[in-house]
Amino acid sequence: MLESLFWFITFPFFLAFIIGFMSYGIGEIANSANKKTEKDANPVSS
Repeated sequence: MLESLFWFITFPFFLAFIIGFMSYGIGEIANSANKKTEKDANPVSS
């Protein structure tokens, strides 16, 4: 009973943490990819 209550409380937090971490990682990858393509498209002329 106590163990099921423990999982019932902690599992949603654990799941939310994983989803947030994954979405953060995907956002970082997309952001770096966008910066890379932007840098390639606009070369700095000195």
